[in-house]
Amino acid sequence: MPECRPSPKPAFVQAFRNLTGLPSYHYDAVFGRIVYEQFASTRPGVVALELPASFRPALEWAVSCWPTPVAAFERGRGSTMGIVVPLVPGDSMVEAFRLASQTGIEVALIDVDVSVPGEQRSEPTLAVGPEFAARPGDGFFTAVNALNNREEPLASDLAREAAMASALAALMARHESVWWVGGFAHWSRIVARLRSRDFSTPDTRPALRRRFTRARLGPSALMRLTGSYPAMVRAFGQAPAEFEPFDAMRTLLHEAAKPAPDHQDLSHALDERGAPPSEPAAAID
Repeated sequence: MPECRPSPKPAFVQAFRNLTGLPSYHYDAVFGRIVYEQFASTRPGVVALELPASFRPALEWAVSCWPTPVAAFERGRGSTMGIVVPLVPGDSMVEAFRLASQTGIEVALIDVDVSVPGEQRSEPTLAVGPEFAARPGDGFFTAVNALNNREEPLASDLAREAAMASALAALMARHESVWWVGGFAHWSRIVARLRSRDFSTPDTRPALRRRFTRARLGPSALMRLTGSYPAMVRAFGQAPAEFEPFDAMRTLLHEAAKPAPDHQDLSHALDERGAPPSEPAAAID
């Protein structure tokens, strides 16, 4: 757990009244490091996450498996797989939940799980690289926010943001300091709703109750689902306070250039996964 010491906040960390926003790219350890640093400099009264309340058991389990990358997933019809929720070291929401749990800070899961038949999300706009997030000035946030504003939000996005804004308004009235940690695309629209006190929501219906299965993520699944190299996730898990993406990538490239050990299966040499304690045989690869 980081020792609490004052330090300047990164330029992209946002504030609205007594609400601090840490909008992030999901699964990217650059933002996990920033969450870690924020906990090292201050302590909020409550941390609000962009996840529904039904996900709390999965989060608690994921933290118990730290630093193994894991996922909660639901079975689809037949042999197909439904929604998959990666819970990996370096993800900003996982890191916020982990650190808040360690220090006894309240965590509110304020998102809602809604269903809009026939709704489809378009391909995302090319994002600004996360390596720019820690640079001085507001250039990173401004650029990412401008790209997000070009995308038309889905009805489910608007419903979820209305619910999150309403929940945040209630938390802000009860606590001196509130943090929100979630995806970049939602932050500006949530703040706009808080400014106008507009918590109206489009017509949606609650999603059916999800029944999750838990499993660790093998290297290939980790790459497919999160876009993160296993070595980068491992580097964050080993030392969150010291994680630096360029250094971690340099180490990965040096390791990749080494010859495979003699008389050892290559897949075994590169796969040093530990199994979570509750489900040692379960894996997605």
